[in-house]
Amino acid sequence: MHLSHEREQTCRMHHRAMRQITDVLGICLNSTRRKEQWSCLRRDKHEELYAKRTDQGVINGSSIYYLAVNEASCGFEEAFNLLHFDSTAQFRLMMKLLHGRDFKDGALLSMHTKEDSLRNWTMDTQHAAVRFTYHDHRKSLLLREQHLTFFQTLKIFLPDNQHHHEHRSHSAVASMMKNTSSMAGLSARPSDGVHKRTIALSWVPFPQSHDAMLEAAQQVNLQYTLIVEEIFSNRLRLSCVTSCFHDKNDGHLAGSPWAARAIARRLVLRSVGKLEAAVAASRIGDCQLIAPHQWVKNEDRAYCVICWKSFNALFRRRHHCRLCGEVICSTCCSLRTINIVNDIE
Repeated sequence: MHLSHEREQTCRMHHRAMRQITDVLGICLNSTRRKEQWSCLRRDKHEELYAKRTDQGVINGSSIYYLAVNEASCGFEEAFNLLHFDSTAQFRLMMKLLHGRDFKDGALLSMHTKEDSLRNWTMDTQHAAVRFTYHDHRKSLLLREQHLTFFQTLKIFLPDNQHHHEHRSHSAVASMMKNTSSMAGLSARPSDGVHKRTIALSWVPFPQSHDAMLEAAQQVNLQYTLIVEEIFSNRLRLSCVTSCFHDKNDGHLAGSPWAARAIARRLVLRSVGKLEAAVAASRIGDCQLIAPHQWVKNEDRAYCVICWKSFNALFRRRHHCRLCGEVICSTCCSLRTINIVNDIE
């Protein structure tokens, strides 16, 4: 599955991804979501989870739509650096930081190189083919692992005024962007435009032959879009939409609607809930680690030094921070994950 070789398929997938991104931008950039269209399932400070209403209710047996929104205290460039990758090691790191133990393994199958992008798309759009295994570790006994393969599009949208300013300062690139803007999706914006710098990350499943569909039995049919909007210099608004489809006519060949809902809901909540912590963890990737003999002893700490929860609680295990040597619980340990995932490469 090499994107540079399959140019026609890449072009078709690009247009599919841009339509999906445009639709999601129209939802996420509209702060007044109509109650008759979306039902709020959960609200915790800035984090909110919605499910789309259908004729059969909030959730039916054939299609599921989830929308999660949140805010994060980090920079726009930091978020882009986390979501942008050009190797399998960097892709695994991003997925591990965002999705923790739900992410089992993954690989970057191929990418559109800069040379390909210069000929066909603008420099602010990156395409990749990715594959990974996802599993809600909290329901490991009830749900099977999902092996997912996606066409990924990572794109930056600029406000109209900033976009025109960059055109004037980069005349050569501007001419090329003008000739290819319709294909790149720059003209495919919501009617009210993009008023802040915005990152869009989308996953669209590749079309499958009938034989491939037979081999992929019990796998969910999922689409995913993450929107990161800069609202202040160090403040981001996060929105994520997942849609999962289940055709009853597929019978046993389709994954169960319950499994689809679990994966779709888990993906949106992790994406908007863990991005700030993932950026913070990526900042400390180059720090020097403390040797095990310098760690604080387990018996010296009865509580986690971050959340102050007692280790006497059920299933609360002790972990050590590799940077400071302090004793922390497993929940706080996931927030301080560092770049050791690179060793998987």
